[in-house]
Amino acid sequence: MNTHVTEETKPNDSGHSEISNGGHSLVAVIGAGIAGLVTAKIFRSNGFEVVVFEKEPALGGVWTASRTYPGLRANNSKQTYGFSDYPYPDSVAPYPEAEEIRNYLESYADHFALRPHIRFNCEVTSLVEARDDSKLGFQVTVRSTASVDSSETLSFPYIVICNGPFSTANVPDLPGRDSYRGRIRHSSQCTDPAVADAERVIVVGGGKSALDCAAWAAREGKTSTLIFRKAHWMVPRYLPGGVQSDLKLVSRFTELFVDYPTRPRFERFLHGPGKPIVNLWWATQNWALPRASKMPPLLIPDHPLPSGFESIGQVDDFYELLNASQITARRARIARFTETGVVLDDGARIDGDLVIFATGWKRDLSFLDESLKNQILRSGRFRLYRRILPPEQRRLAFVGYFPTLASPLSSEIAAHWAAHCFSGKLELPTVSKMDAEIERLDKWARERLPDSDDGIFTGPYQAHYADDLMRDMGMPTNRTNNFLTEYMGTFLPSRYGSLGQDLRDATQKRGTRRSDFYFSSRHAIAAIILAAVLWFGFG
Repeated sequence: MNTHVTEETKPNDSGHSEISNGGHSLVAVIGAGIAGLVTAKIFRSNGFEVVVFEKEPALGGVWTASRTYPGLRANNSKQTYGFSDYPYPDSVAPYPEAEEIRNYLESYADHFALRPHIRFNCEVTSLVEARDDSKLGFQVTVRSTASVDSSETLSFPYIVICNGPFSTANVPDLPGRDSYRGRIRHSSQCTDPAVADAERVIVVGGGKSALDCAAWAAREGKTSTLIFRKAHWMVPRYLPGGVQSDLKLVSRFTELFVDYPTRPRFERFLHGPGKPIVNLWWATQNWALPRASKMPPLLIPDHPLPSGFESIGQVDDFYELLNASQITARRARIARFTETGVVLDDGARIDGDLVIFATGWKRDLSFLDESLKNQILRSGRFRLYRRILPPEQRRLAFVGYFPTLASPLSSEIAAHWAAHCFSGKLELPTVSKMDAEIERLDKWARERLPDSDDGIFTGPYQAHYADDLMRDMGMPTNRTNNFLTEYMGTFLPSRYGSLGQDLRDATQKRGTRRSDFYFSSRHAIAAIILAAVLWFGFG
């Protein structure tokens, strides 16, 4: 096991190990991906001692070299897919490649001195709430993935789970799989050099990863067949005129037109009496996006936007390759494997040397004690206040389980919220009120996102979600100085670059807010009225 963590480990009276931290609050962070790194950085800046457990030999989570398929790029541009106070170097591509993101995360960890606090090759196998009434906290059992029969149990007063929604590859177990003589890989396993030898590639799935893998196979001169059950909204990275599409999608203005259970007054009007405006907006998008993307009819989703907008992705040259017949797309299910390929539910047989399942991921909470799991999950759906906190807990949090179109930023603000909570600076509702809010949000999620069977939804709600957390922390939700840039500009992480200092200033001033002037729409209306009065009064 990696031993370069600065805290000292020593046995306690119960026979378990306890990490001595010199009297500071100690928090265990599970996972060293994007959420785990920013959580470690923020908790350290709030005076916590941090130990990060990472089961892989390297940091980065889904961006580690062992999990990234050829040609993988971020779904977002570098302007929106990063941390608030640490921009990408100018040399990085507009849409960063996997290696560039790995380098960025490595640089972030070094810049904020996080690496000495990470235990690599260290998997959490058990998390149990401490049974000793004299001490609140948790017992964490970890094992080394680099050696056999190496495990230890440590005590921590605080836990943040950051292993995220992409923990375990989801590969369906289809009939006849054992008889298939070719190779079967999940999209994250396409780093295996052996896949380069395949000449006939079958890709299963309809999301971004599936389209990426099918395009990769076609560019390599292989026979590429995409099999999918459901089409998803996928847009080109660049809109006509060369505009980066995510710089338009990731904005408060776009979020005005999506349904969210907590809305300010204007949005309540817009989704009430003003609903025809919303309908016109989406009718325009449903007409324009397929044409701008040159999307074949087979790949146009059955349900028009805004349905499915939460899982929208960005692709490079998939549609061009498909329209040039370098990729074959089949909308069907795989009924079974054969020795040489697959049989579809419509009876068609497709031969292939390699089958890539781009069929998503499963969250891994197998390490949770059953009593903790019962607090966190209810009928298989997550029970987390603000998607972070189990209502009965004040020392256990989840960060990064609510991915949005700007996931690094969402994780960053959630980490601030969790640190504020653990520090006792956050005024929380009662358990019953938190449960009521969870139920209200879950009811909305069931209606709006019926395919989200675990209650954790993704998508274009980053500004609304950030506002919920900012209001809880007593922080202003508007992060620019006028409503035009606030709503029409891209929702950039850099808007929150001063959040850590803002929170510290507010604490020192006993909760007072910043006094920055914000030129709102009301100010604009008042200015127009005043100008009119002056014009007609003195004209």
